[in-house]
Amino acid sequence: MTCQHLLSLSFFRIAVSLALALCLYCQPASAGGPNIQIVASADTEIYQRFQTAFRTQWAQLNGATALPPAIYLDNGQLDSNGIQADTDLVVTVGSKAARTIAGMALDIPVLNTVIPESVYRSLTTAEADCRRETAIFIDQPVSRQYALARLMFPQLDNIGILLGPVSRGKRPEITRLEPAAHRQLTVKEVTGEDSTMSVGRDLIATSDLFIAINDPLVLNRENAKWLLYVAYQKQAPVIGFSKAYVKAGAAAAVYTEPEQIGRQAAELASQWGKSSGRCLPSPSHASYFNVAINRAVSRSLGSSLLNEDELVRLIMEQEKP
Repeated sequence: MTCQHLLSLSFFRIAVSLALALCLYCQPASAGGPNIQIVASADTEIYQRFQTAFRTQWAQLNGATALPPAIYLDNGQLDSNGIQADTDLVVTVGSKAARTIAGMALDIPVLNTVIPESVYRSLTTAEADCRRETAIFIDQPVSRQYALARLMFPQLDNIGILLGPVSRGKRPEITRLEPAAHRQLTVKEVTGEDSTMSVGRDLIATSDLFIAINDPLVLNRENAKWLLYVAYQKQAPVIGFSKAYVKAGAAAAVYTEPEQIGRQAAELASQWGKSSGRCLPSPSHASYFNVAINRAVSRSLGSSLLNEDELVRLIMEQEKP
């Protein structure tokens, strides 16, 4: 074979290799699962943390070379052209994004994330046989806060829960919890901003422990600090819903980070993409969560179980079906 023929063959092999490499690199995300479009409420740290975790878990589960793209709302608005035509599933991040996508009435399945349960319930209609939208809630179930309370303060029997206009939707869950609670659960409801302190004071006066449910009327900046102060005077532990509330003086809290919801959302989307049916699962609270403890406060109020990882493990054991 002549040098010219050898040179031509070498160029041919190089061209084929390059073409194959480009095909592999440019393959669509569907090669590793359904096409996902992330719609975030804003380009902020919290939503970026969600996206990083989502894409990392998505790549691990699907081996995808093209990771789901993200678009952001512009002053709460989104052009319908922003959603790609070949999108199989929209993943919203934050309440504003969820509201915007719900208002567009797209004929595309939607997974809402980093959203309070109350916001999601306000956006949905009656459940269909084949669900086209679902959610992973950022707030915690009352049962999880109650489990933490029992583990840390098993000696306390009278538990108070204060609800407001937003959190009153938790009543059915509390009702389901009561038969198995083996504790006295007292639930009071605030009807106006001026009644928070009076109702809260009366509730804490008759409670050994207080479970704080996130509600902007009940636990705004002023009321949240006041309730912690009154509860500590009564020597009643407060079980909260955020690390910030624990730093402020709550005995402990259960909470979920954006990265944990991102991981769960990628797992859900991957399972959905591989299923034969195209129905989404029912909405749920986050499966992954953390426990934060204010050790000084908890010790002073009689708790000896102060290991966060152990508490997470024990609560997860209780939540197994």
